[in-house]
Amino acid sequence: MTFAKASHDAVNATDGPDIVKFIQCKATAQEYNAFAFEFADNEKKAKQWGWKKAKAGKGMLSVYTLAKPINVYGERTARIAFSGSGIVAFLAAGRAPALVQELGLAPIHQGSQAKVYGKTISFSKEKVGDQLITSLTQVSVSTSAAYQNATLVGCSYSVNFE
Repeated sequence: MTFAKASHDAVNATDGPDIVKFIQCKATAQEYNAFAFEFADNEKKAKQWGWKKAKAGKGMLSVYTLAKPINVYGERTARIAFSGSGIVAFLAAGRAPALVQELGLAPIHQGSQAKVYGKTISFSKEKVGDQLITSLTQVSVSTSAAYQNATLVGCSYSVNFE
């Protein structure tokens, strides 16, 4: 598992990263994490790709407006955000029920301030030498009082070394 190769494959210096691939869980955890480590709120990279930091509202996400809109699950958007281990796109408010059904998601959290639906896309454990590497990729759709005018859809990727 080499992060350098994954980073090169997932991020093109001219066009920027394939954000839709990351949002729709079509990348591996290694590819996403290589991109995330390279980017990590790097304003120089964001500027190179034409991204602009946007107000995060009341939430804890790092929000960006893209130079050009992207198509995510049939809807165009130019707003994305990063969380601890993932990336989401901001879609129109009210899209959650249709996306939950389309993606076959189950409720994860049903609070008064937020609703989150998700499912595991891939899970693997691999022994490399003396280390156990666990990779987990999960798709989610959420609504939140912090982002009242949006449905958030995206993917979280985690790689753990034991």
